[in-house]
Amino acid sequence: MSSIGDVEILNEFDIKAEIMHNEDLSHTLTMLKKGRVDYALYPALNNDINTYKKDFSVVVLRQMAVNTIIHKKHAPLVDELSNAIHARLPELTQQINQHGTD
Repeated sequence: MSSIGDVEILNEFDIKAEIMHNEDLSHTLTMLKKGRVDYALYPALNNDINTYKKDFSVVVLRQMAVNTIIHKKHAPLVDELSNAIHARLPELTQQINQHGTD
């Protein structure tokens, strides 16, 4: 089970499994726990992976970076936006880490 986007990101792996597409990720882990599916391609933050390892065997296929991309017409705002993003990163990272342990 996987979302279409996750399959596309991993297309060079040439996965031979029959993949059922499911864009509602909230049900994927539940279906795995109940044995309704045997295998999933599932996006996860680093801190979530340790949680998932308690219930599942986890193999990390790819680590990804998340980037902001700004149209060139907004080039004069790049410094201001970069400073604002960097200023908020510790707060946002803390929120992500707290969410992952809920």
